[in-house]
Amino acid sequence: DPAFNHNTGACVVSSLHWLPHGRAFRVDNPMWLQSQDVFRTQFQCKNYQVFLAVLNSYGFKHITRGKDRNAFYHEKFLRGLPHLTIFFEKPKNARRLAPDPLNEPDFDKITEKYPLPN
Repeated sequence: DPAFNHNTGACVVSSLHWLPHGRAFRVDNPMWLQSQDVFRTQFQCKNYQVFLAVLNSYGFKHITRGKDRNAFYHEKFLRGLPHLTIFFEKPKNARRLAPDPLNEPDFDKITEKYPLPN
């Protein structure tokens, strides 16, 4: 995606960024991004709600607690490893999964054991 750099975490706008461990990203100010037309110009989405629906259709999950709260992750979307995205399944009209806070990953522990490339 041209709006998001897999290696540095840099983005066209600073309100969308990788978390330090590189296994999830966060949208800090979605209403500002929407007001700047970023979702339409960079992600071909009408607004933030459509952006969330697209993430869901690709299987991204939302973290609901801990220091990664309100971040999104996918096992095949990792900083520095953009080639993994070719393994995304085709989008589907899936209903949104209910949050499962008790089974959310601890990315800091995972990164200690399996660090991502710098």
